[in-house]
Amino acid sequence: MVKVVTFINTIFFIVLCFSTVHAQTIEKRIASLEEEFKSFNYKRVIEKGEFLLTDPFVTKSDSLEIYQYMLSASYAIDDTSLARSIIKSIMLTDARYKPDPKKVSPKIIEFYHLVKNNIKPPLKEPEESYSKPDTVIKVIREASSLKSRYMISSILLPGSGHFLTGQKSKGYLFTIFSTTLMGAGLYTSYLTDQRSQDYLKAEKNRDFKHLYERYNSAYKWRNAIIAIYCLWNLYVQYDLLENKKLNIEAVVTKKELGLNIRFPF
Repeated sequence: MVKVVTFINTIFFIVLCFSTVHAQTIEKRIASLEEEFKSFNYKRVIEKGEFLLTDPFVTKSDSLEIYQYMLSASYAIDDTSLARSIIKSIMLTDARYKPDPKKVSPKIIEFYHLVKNNIKPPLKEPEESYSKPDTVIKVIREASSLKSRYMISSILLPGSGHFLTGQKSKGYLFTIFSTTLMGAGLYTSYLTDQRSQDYLKAEKNRDFKHLYERYNSAYKWRNAIIAIYCLWNLYVQYDLLENKKLNIEAVVTKKELGLNIRFPF
């Protein structure tokens, strides 16, 4: 029991450390945009910015900072069409965003507000005159016989919940497969990060197309493994609850509010 909990904590710690390191890496990449901008490599700023925005771990604030450098670069090369497109992307990310006057020139800020004021807000859909159909919400709830700590353990490491409930054969099998997927996910994430750095730090005489294809391949593998792991996690939770669940069906209508509870036999 103690060994299983220790193993789960170790896996969770590794994932947490990797997320922290990846966040620091993104900060360094964004800082490289400032270096490129100060070196007057405006087209490179735009290329790098578009590349960084494809990273799924980029946060909202990171995206806005990247867009800010791209906006300044596009304005510097007098590409107003691209600048307008970037401003629209900023508006979609955060409609209340304001450029930092410490990093953005007054002319760009003025241009930003000019474009922003000309963007028409989306039209509101007319209210439906006909009555809406009844809404039926179905929710699966865990029965009280299954302890919450088993579920938490199973979510952190799919398969460990089966082991703790006494299903040792299935628990070992599920845990090994889950650990393999987690290891593959960490490796492909590391590989994606390395190939991303190779692309961003490449000199002018390098084959950018080949470097991007290498990165894109690792990127697709990483996303595929993450998707498989998520589906696998859902299946394991379903299997854990299969014989220990009850169905709660909530029926919400304009005239009534009903609640039906069914126990499986």
